Amino acid sequence: MNESFVYDNEAPTYGRSFEGQRILRPRKRHGESWTFFLAILLNGLVHNPLISTENAREENFLDYVRNTLVPHPQEGEVVLWDRFEAMVLIVSKGARIIFLPPQVKFFNPVKLVFGTVKLTFEIHTNYTIARTEVEVRSIVKESCDKITETAIEGYFRERGGGREFKRLYSDLL
Repeated sequence: MNESFVYDNEAPTYGRSFEGQRILRPRKRHGESWTFFLAILLNGLVHNPLISTENAREENFLDYVRNTLVPHPQEGEVVLWDRFEAMVLIVSKGARIIFLPPQVKFFNPVKLVFGTVKLTFEIHTNYTIARTEVEVRSIVKESCDKITETAIEGYFRERGGGREFKRLYSDLL
């Protein structure tokens, strides 16, 4: 589980054009941001992405955990977690928490999901400028729907297969 952002003025960094000509894409100079929360299991997404126009401040995050995430973990499941605030809510369901190092994306497989969603978002919004909240929500949801169980298993293998992860969390393997 984690949170990330998409902006309505995102565009691919690279593209093709004739030599000596700029790539012109309509794009707002200052865009709006949307926060989206997402949690994954080995076999898919826990829930549809929760998208908000507010930042992921502590009270918004705790509301998300309390209302959306807490009903899902089953007793005995392992939850990868990088925030201390909502630990009590998850543990009360009988799930086991493994704390990830703060601000380290190298162990968290959901970061790879965010990368996939953001890339799809950039591709979708390549040549358009007017993006409403409805458009952003539908593109993010459509991007999440395209993420397969096989891809998520690969994300877990990628993040859990590293030497540092094996050293720190050898009791899980």
